[in-house]
Amino acid sequence: MRRRRNPTDTTDTEWALIEPLSPLPACDTMVGWPSGETPETGDRERDPLSREVRPAAGRVNNGVMLEYLPGIGVVLPGGAGTLRFGAAPDEVRVLLTAATRVHQGMQCMSLTRADYTELRHAHDAWLSGMLFDPVWTTIATFDDLVLTVAGGGPGRPDRLARIGIDLHRPGGVSTTPVVWDGVDLFGHSAQDVVSVLPAPTRPSAQSSSDVTVEPLGLRLLRPPSAAGERWSQLVLLGAPDGWEPCCAGTFECANGGDGLVGIFR
Repeated sequence: MRRRRNPTDTTDTEWALIEPLSPLPACDTMVGWPSGETPETGDRERDPLSREVRPAAGRVNNGVMLEYLPGIGVVLPGGAGTLRFGAAPDEVRVLLTAATRVHQGMQCMSLTRADYTELRHAHDAWLSGMLFDPVWTTIATFDDLVLTVAGGGPGRPDRLARIGIDLHRPGGVSTTPVVWDGVDLFGHSAQDVVSVLPAPTRPSAQSSSDVTVEPLGLRLLRPPSAAGERWSQLVLLGAPDGWEPCCAGTFECANGGDGLVGIFR
């Protein structure tokens, strides 16, 4: 309970009655979205759903979280530092030593860049997380989150360009929030999270329910099998990603690459 500094200060009980009637602060209204839009297309200023999803950021200030900064990288939990896109492998390894557990991944059912005769297939393998690079094998676990890293394409193989984050227990609630702009991406139903993202799109494949948010360099994966379930896997991309010699595609190879060529095909 907070201490009353003046006789006129409200008590916690009084504030509990007043707060629901108070207007949302201007800093939380997301002012600037075009008027007349629906919650699905971006009217977060008047959408009450965004007021329910965003307050998950109440846990942001305690440092027990992983925060995504688009175009910059990821702020690691516990004040471990910022994992920045463009960082060298040695820099990344040093930062990830703060994780609960760190180990080196082994090559399994994947090819290196040199094994692909066509760059487009290597590009697709990289986007899918299947491309093996012995320089980028560090896997870090922060409580129940598993974080993987990868360098870029031929133009930036020695610079961090891809970060993957997986919830170790899919379908559960993460003890370490994964936050973007006050939204716990794994902490709410998939539908609620998508409703507050800017310009979310679905991939062209009809069999996939992944959601791509190109303005944020974000893709949400492992779609829920039932309404209300949460996302439990995501991929973050930095720019430039080094794959410009192949194509201008961000989350999909524009040249129709197939990362399974040479593995199953």
